[in-house]
Amino acid sequence: MKNILTSKSPNRINRRIIAFLGVLSLSATSLFASEIVYVTAATRPSGLTANADGQYTELHANLLSGTSAFSTAQGAPARTASRFRALSGFTNGEPIVRISPFLAQPAGIYRVHYTHSSTANNSSTAAIMGITNVVGFSLSFSETDAFQRKYGQPAPQPWTFLGYLTNSPAGPGVSNYFELFLKDTGADALTLRLLVDCFRFTLDEPCLDTPTVNVTGPLGVSVPTVTVTGVASNATAVTVYQNSGSGMVQIGTKTTDVTAGNNIVTVTGLVKDAQVAATQTIAGQQGCVPATGTFVGGGANPSVRFAITIKETTDLGPVGASATNLSSLNLHFVGASATSGGAPVDAVVLTPSTNWQTVTIGGKSSIPNSANVAGTLIAGSTYSPPFASVAIQVYPFKTLNESRIYSSATGVAQSALVESANAFAVNWTWNAVPGAEGYRVLRNVGGFGFLESTDVIGTNSFSDTDNGIWGGDVNTLPTGSNLSPSIQWNNGTSTNGPATPWGILESLNFKVDSDAGPFNIFVDNIQNGSTVFQTFETVPSGTQNYGFRSPSFSGTTSGNILTAPNLAMVTNLVADTGTNSLNVKFQWNGTNTSRWLRLTTSAAGTAANPLVNLDDPITVRLLIVPVGTVIQPPAQPPTIGYSLSGDQLTLTWTGTFNLQSKDSLSDATWTNVGVNASPYITTVTGAAKFYRLQAP
Repeated sequence: MKNILTSKSPNRINRRIIAFLGVLSLSATSLFASEIVYVTAATRPSGLTANADGQYTELHANLLSGTSAFSTAQGAPARTASRFRALSGFTNGEPIVRISPFLAQPAGIYRVHYTHSSTANNSSTAAIMGITNVVGFSLSFSETDAFQRKYGQPAPQPWTFLGYLTNSPAGPGVSNYFELFLKDTGADALTLRLLVDCFRFTLDEPCLDTPTVNVTGPLGVSVPTVTVTGVASNATAVTVYQNSGSGMVQIGTKTTDVTAGNNIVTVTGLVKDAQVAATQTIAGQQGCVPATGTFVGGGANPSVRFAITIKETTDLGPVGASATNLSSLNLHFVGASATSGGAPVDAVVLTPSTNWQTVTIGGKSSIPNSANVAGTLIAGSTYSPPFASVAIQVYPFKTLNESRIYSSATGVAQSALVESANAFAVNWTWNAVPGAEGYRVLRNVGGFGFLESTDVIGTNSFSDTDNGIWGGDVNTLPTGSNLSPSIQWNNGTSTNGPATPWGILESLNFKVDSDAGPFNIFVDNIQNGSTVFQTFETVPSGTQNYGFRSPSFSGTTSGNILTAPNLAMVTNLVADTGTNSLNVKFQWNGTNTSRWLRLTTSAAGTAANPLVNLDDPITVRLLIVPVGTVIQPPAQPPTIGYSLSGDQLTLTWTGTFNLQSKDSLSDATWTNVGVNASPYITTVTGAAKFYRLQAP
C-alpha cells in the first residue's frame, strides 16, 4: 500500500485517544465494533445501478456501468453488483466518484477498508487511485493501490486497509466527503477495468488490533462443529458466535490446542438461516465480534436447482469428444428461460431422494415425413384447362409448447403430377404418421409452384373437390422444437439458443433454491441421446479435476460459495452403475436467489470440454440424499483363493461379488465373467489371465 500510516504511528495513537475522550460510551474492553458503516457503489440488496443513498455519487453521468462482479468479503452488505469502467474511459486526475459516509461520532477516528472482486481476471493490475477534494474529514492516506487485481481474490475477498479517517467535530449532518480519481494506470492495457465496489468505515477500538478470522463450512443445523480459518500461531482462544435474530451470542469456544490456520470449534444450537462469526484472542485481547457472519444451512442436501451451460463451437462431434475450438464467448443456459443476477431463475428443482434421479434437459422434438402420396382422378370440375395439372406435398405436424412442428422439407412426401385434358377432381391419399395431429397439404397447380395450402385433420386422405378452400399459407417451419427452454446468459443478446446443433457441455449448474446447504451430491452416467460419454470409470477413486473442476474454480460463481467444502472428486463410495461416480461438495454463503455455481469442464483433464449434439437430450444421473442419510461405503472384495489340478483352475472367495477378468494388465477394461458366487472352475489354456472381484 502507498502513503498509509502504520499501526505504530504517533498520529494514529493520538487520534485514538481523542476518539475515546469524545465518545464516553466506548469501552476499552469492548468486543463489538460500536459503529461500522458500509458504502457500496451499486444499489442494495440487488441491482446494477449506482447507489443513490447519499453516501456514493458518480461525478460523471453514464461514465460507469454495472457488473455482476462483487466482493463476498466477510460482513459486506448484500448486493449483486459493483460499478466499473474500462481504464481507457478515464482522464487521469479528474475525480470519478464521491464517498460521503454517514459517520455518527464527531471527531471520531475510523479505520477505512476497501474490497472488490477481481476473480474474472479482467481488472486493473497496476492502477493507482488518488484521493482529492476532502471536505470535513482528515485522512491519513492520499493514494492507494487497493483497486488492483491482486487485492480482489480469491473469494471470499479480503478487506484491504487504506488508512485512518478523522470525522469533522461538527458531527452528523455535515456534508463530509472525499473524492477518488485515477492517478496512474501504470503498465496496464487500456482495455482492463477499474472496479468500484465497497468501502467500510469502522470506529477505532482496541479489539480492532486483533486480526479477524473467518468461518467456513460445512455449516448446518446437523453439524456440531464450526471451522474457523485464519487463526494466528500465537492465538490462545477461538470463540464462535451466532446471531439468530437477537444479536451475536456465544455458542462455543476453544482454548486448548489452538493452532495456526484452521481450527474446529465444538458448538451448540446452530439455527437455520442464522449467521455465525468468530474471533481470536491474542496477548489477552479478543478481536471484535462481527455484526454479520456466515449463513447456517438447514443441513446436508436441501433442494437445489439445476441447469446446464452450453458453449458455442464450430466443432461437429462426435459426442463426448473434447472440443478443439474454444474461442466462442457465447454461453447458453439449457433448462432455463430467464436469468437474474447472472443465475438461471427457472432451472429444474431437484428434491433429495435416497434413489438416483434422472434429469433430462434439452433435445428437440420432430415428426417424420409421410410417404406414398398418390392422387386418383375422379369426376368433377376442380381442375380444368388450361390449368389441368396438379401435384401436392404433405407435411405431417404436431403441437409442442404451443408451437406447431412440421416434418422436414428434406424428404418431403410429394405426389406425381395428376393431369387430364378434361376437367377433373382428385382423391388424395398418403401414409399415416404416428403422433401426427394433422397434415399441411401444399398444392402446385399448372406448374407454378407450391403456392397454396390446406390443413387436413384426423385423416390421411383428402377429397379435392372444391377449388375455393385453398389458402396462401405455405409456412411449414419450424421443423423441430426444443424440449427444454434455453437462453443466452453472458452477453445480453436476444439469441435464445446456440447457432448450431453442436455445442460444448461447458458446465453443470447448481442454483440456490431456498437453503444454504451444505451439499453432498453424486453425479454419474452423463448421456447425450443414446451415447453415455462420461461414467468416471476410466480413472481411479480419489482423482480430482477429471471431467469437472472444483466448485470454486469458476471465477464467475466462486463468490457465491464458502471456501469449504469445495470438492469435485471421483469416488467409489457409491455409483449409479459400475464402480465410480463424481462426488461434489459445496455450500452457499447466503440464500439470495442470485447465488449459483458453474461446475465447469474447462481444463478438466482428458475429459475436458465434451461435445454434445443439442438435437438430442442431455441426461444426467444424480444422487442427492436427504438430511441425515448416511451413505455406507461399498463392501470391500475379499482375497481370491485358487488351486490348480492339472489344467483345471478353481477360484474361491466369500460373499457375493462379480468376478471379472482381462488378458493383460495393460488392458483398460475388465470383463464380467458372469459369475458372482464361489467357486469358479475353468480350464487353463496357457495364455495369461487376470481376475478380480467387484461389488455387485
